[in-house]
Amino acid sequence: ANAFAAEFLMPKKLLAREAHRYSLRALARRYLVSMQAMEIRLKELGLVCKGS
Repeated sequence: ANAFAAEFLMPKKLLAREAHRYSLRALARRYLVSMQAMEIRLKELGLVCKGS
């Protein structure tokens, strides 16, 4: 259930395109999730956000 929710709220394809453009805080706001949830998702996908 958690994996489904993560993919639904923070799709890999979109994050891969946007992670390098935005900060962690901006991404969390953009996807309406907590910073902690966004950080976990980015780590799972091996992505780094701007300013990291």
